[in-house]
Amino acid sequence: MRIDPNFITGLTGSLNAISATEQRLTQQLSSGSRVNQLSDDSVAVSSAARMQSELSLNDTFINTATGLTGRMQTADSALSTVVQQLTQAISLSTQANNGTLNADAKATVAQQLQNIKSTVLSMANSSFQGQYLFAGSATDSPAFASNGTYSGDSSIQYVTTPTGQKIATNVPGSNIFSQALSALDDAIAGATSGDTTATGKLGTALNTVTAQRAAFENSLSAVQSASDTASQRKSEITIAQTELLSADPAQVATDLSNTQTQQKALLSVIASLGKSNLFDFLS
Repeated sequence: MRIDPNFITGLTGSLNAISATEQRLTQQLSSGSRVNQLSDDSVAVSSAARMQSELSLNDTFINTATGLTGRMQTADSALSTVVQQLTQAISLSTQANNGTLNADAKATVAQQLQNIKSTVLSMANSSFQGQYLFAGSATDSPAFASNGTYSGDSSIQYVTTPTGQKIATNVPGSNIFSQALSALDDAIAGATSGDTTATGKLGTALNTVTAQRAAFENSLSAVQSASDTASQRKSEITIAQTELLSADPAQVATDLSNTQTQQKALLSVIASLGKSNLFDFLS
């Protein structure tokens, strides 16, 4: 009996295709992933790559935000202390100039104001993990010298969220403390000299610090919110990526069983054609 070569070629091609399908399904069942190479699903692979890029972007921001949050919370705590100190300074300055204190009492107030200035100066030179918080970009050195001179720069630093939002993460000390320290110097002198304008200067300085702190707290909240959003997005991407690439074990097992059945049937057909004729063709 003569066997049609084209028929044999078709059978051989079908057998090779079924074998490849069996190998692919076996790999999916073993790995749990339906996409183990580009040829399995090029569209899914491309989508997964885009997801991985976004996942890395969010992960990087979350790590950055964690460090920034600690740093910004430390700065906010320092500003809170300054607000408290300036509020106390206004009260003391008012007492010193209300006409009821004698010279010794005024000298005591002046000393208290001096202590407040020292505290404010200390807050102005707050640091976090060795970096000075209010020195602009010159974070390796204290923001203020002991005489109250600003040694930093006016640089404002930003962080960019995964959605492209830019958030300021620092406030240069010159925008906050210079006015406060000057007002405190005037209040210290005014406590004994009777200069009543010092109290008003302290009030202006307090308003400045309060406004700067409010803006800074908004930035801190924005960083925390963006971090929460990035964490949520990271979870969503991870789930979507898993759903995109994961195999359905039950379905794969069914497909593999069907493929093996087809393979056995095809091998049976080939065997029935006669081994000698088939081998002659294949050789």
